[in-house]
Amino acid sequence: MIRTELFKIRHHRTPRMLAALYSLFVLIGPVYFLFRPSTEPAAYLEVMFGVYFVAGSILAAIFGSWIVGNEYKQGTLRRVLATDARRSHLLATKLAVGSAVALAGLVLVAAIGVGGSAVSAAVRGQSLDYTDLLRTVLSSGFPSFVTFLVGFGLSIVTRSNTYAIITTLGIMSIFGQLLTLVPRFGKYTPAAVTNQVAEWIGDASAVGQLSNWTALLTLALMLGALGVASVGLFNQRDV
Repeated sequence: MIRTELFKIRHHRTPRMLAALYSLFVLIGPVYFLFRPSTEPAAYLEVMFGVYFVAGSILAAIFGSWIVGNEYKQGTLRRVLATDARRSHLLATKLAVGSAVALAGLVLVAAIGVGGSAVSAAVRGQSLDYTDLLRTVLSSGFPSFVTFLVGFGLSIVTRSNTYAIITTLGIMSIFGQLLTLVPRFGKYTPAAVTNQVAEWIGDASAVGQLSNWTALLTLALMLGALGVASVGLFNQRDV
């Protein structure tokens, strides 16, 4: 079953287009600096990781929602379950393979962006500071991976990749960011706790509205609740 899922991802147009777009997006900054160099070497990576974070969150929502949502749309889940009725096992396989591909994509695109920034800086006779580069990659990529997980779960709940994408982006990016401004309640929203954990990964001394461990626990409970709801609905409903 793992080989089947890998085959679908490798040979379907959607994941390849998302990977290509992501790679192009993170090269926007390096290309820009080739023509308008910055006097601050730190700006090369700052701009690149800014694009990496924003584009990654959007594309992760699309990819996470596509894995199961597309099968609902295509009507292929019924045929798959006809040959293997272990629904929970099917979901676990899809999640494991999708997560591995998403993480590999985040690492690869980060490498492309850092490499492009290094070349852009070198052309102008500048060198980049790679101190805490790993922390920056993890911190910038973490929200995208969480968004991927939310999209995956919501595609099962909504049984649609389109609705899942819209809902995921609303929760994690658009309305979610606005809700973080609401007094008392805002600090417990998925977007707020995700951002705080990401900041904690990037800087161990970072302090947010909640304690870092509380934010991590809150995020884990939210994802766990979504996972339980997704598996329960998938096992009970007719596909």
